[in-house]
Amino acid sequence: MAKLMVYQFECYDITSDQFIRSRRWATTAAIAMIPGARPLPGFGVEVEEDLVESDIEGMTEIGFNPTAEQGFQRAMKD
Repeated sequence: MAKLMVYQFECYDITSDQFIRSRRWATTAAIAMIPGARPLPGFGVEVEEDLVESDIEGMTEIGFNPTAEQGFQRAMKD
């Protein structure tokens, strides 16, 4: 399975007049498509490509946690 780098990012919120952190993670290409969005430096992580399949291309599901184990357990840990 291929791996992709995804980044936590923030977007400008016109309602609050400040930048807010997204609850999704995304590729740099997906972030570049959002006006006023910017990746957070030091918040990139490599994940399996299938975790970046959601309703928006290049983004994870809302609430994505890259430190949580994903998917079904396939092996016993030592």
